[in-house]
Parts: sequence; structure tokens; C-alpha cells
Amino acid sequence: MQVYKVETDESLQSVLEYGTPEFPFMYYYDEINRYHEKSVEWHWHNELELSFVVAGPVECYVGKEKVELQSGDALFVNQGIIHRFASGSGAVMVHYVFGSEFISPFGSRIHTQYVLPVLVSSLLLKKIEGESAEGQSILKNMIRMHSELEIQAEAWELRVKNCMLHVWNDLYGMLKEELLSLSGNKTKNDNRTYARIRKMLNYIHRNYGEEMTLEEIAESADISKSEALRCFKAGLQTTPMAYLTQYRLNCAKDLLQKGQDSVQKIALKCGFDNSSYFCKVFKKHLGISPLEFCEVYADENLKI
Repeated sequence: MQVYKVETDESLQSVLEYGTPEFPFMYYYDEINRYHEKSVEWHWHNELELSFVVAGPVECYVGKEKVELQSGDALFVNQGIIHRFASGSGAVMVHYVFGSEFISPFGSRIHTQYVLPVLVSSLLLKKIEGESAEGQSILKNMIRMHSELEIQAEAWELRVKNCMLHVWNDLYGMLKEELLSLSGNKTKNDNRTYARIRKMLNYIHRNYGEEMTLEEIAESADISKSEALRCFKAGLQTTPMAYLTQYRLNCAKDLLQKGQDSVQKIALKCGFDNSSYFCKVFKKHLGISPLEFCEVYADENLKI
């Protein structure tokens, strides 16, 4: 997809839609000299971003940092970080913008161990040099993703997801020591925020099937509702209740795929008041109803 201007709101948050709830992934092919003043102006979004340079050089401004990328280099930008790209030489870039749940669902072991540490860290960016062994592996899979996205042959979504998992595995390997260093250099406030987030996530994961309020989530970490909101915004770029809803939907999807319970039972098991409300929320977030989801993904023996 090619755009020539990133529309933003008054806070400079991008108003573009980066994929859909059922496939939270989007890519952009940017000929930077077609943008106004030959630059992708300052913007930010709640999604993660991976970019590689097809033709360079490109000047990348991420927060207070400035990085110059050459052809064959790539860049990772963490969620919620303001950034800008500029070039006076007709540079071309490919950007992948995706929700962290594209790697693995919220609350899953993979998300908690290999994605959450990146999200809650103070890491702004990571330059990936194409000449390094790790960089070559990452670039290989990013280029493969681009080919799959351009052709979109049957089951292209599976191959894109597979490539992204390989990219994230290599990227996390590159970041692991840096994340440990950043963790060691965190202020007491940063460490406290992370500890509180973990307590609240543990509470949500244990009790998602029960009725739950923001006050109860906050109490699980011995903090106020406003502090709970601040922690989730700082670390996960969402709210406790939005996270709870997403986690419940992920659990519901797993149960729907197994096809062993009725929609009503699944709704109640996952903390929704009734099946009508569950169906409404499910369709709002995923674009299809639970029954339509089952037609595609679940066994035919679902009890209605």
C-alpha cells in the first residue's frame, strides 16, 4: 500500500488503520520523495513498526534519536514512539506496522515472555544492519513477507505470519542483552510500574471468567484506579478494561475452535454477562460473529 501523507490528530497520533482486528498487520511501500517536503512527518501509533530500506540513504528520527539507514538496513520502532523519515535522494522504504498480538495473543506465554518485555521497556528503536548475520536473516524474512503481500496467493496470511515469527525470534535475540541492560538501568518508578502491570495481568488471567471492575484490577496491585490506568497506558498502550476484553475474546476463540460448548456457555465461561452481549463484542472486535468464526475455524460439532 502506498500513501503520500500520514494523517494525524492533534497529538500527532496517526489516524490510519493498521490492519483489522482479525489480522492486525499492514504494510506500506513508501517512495519518500513523493511526500510533502520529501519526508514522512512526525507521527506515532500504538502498533510496533519494522521497516527496511530498498533504496537509501534515509534519515530516521525516533524520539530524540537520529539514525541513518543505507540500502539493505532495517529499523525497529517500539509502540507509542514518535518518529519521522526523511531523504533527499528519492529513497524507498517498506514498512510493516502491526499490533503486538500479531506475534502472539495477549496473556499467552509467548506474549508475556518475548513480547511484553519489549513493550514495557524504555527501548525506542533498534537499527538492524544488513551486513550482520542477524540482520541478513531478518532482512531475508522481511523481503519474503513483501513478496507474499504483493502476490497474495492462497494462504498468504499464514506465510506472512510465519515470516514475522522468524523476524521476531531474531530481533528478540538481538534485543535480549539490551533489554536486560535497560532493565538494570530503570528508575525505581519504571520498575514499580512494570511490577504493578505484572500483578494486574496475573489477576486478570486468573479471574477473567468472573465479573471484574477496574477498581478490583487496581486493588490487585494495591493502587488506585487512576494509577492502574497510568500503568497500562505507559506499559501496554491500552487500558485495563480493554485488555480484559481482548483477553476474554482470545480465550473465547480457543473454546470456539474446540467446538465442545455452546456459544452461551462460552460467553459465561469467559466473563460475559450473556451470549447476546458476547456476540456483539465479538463481532465489533473481529468483524464476524461467533457462529461465522466457527464456520471457518471450528469443528462442525459446535452445540448451538
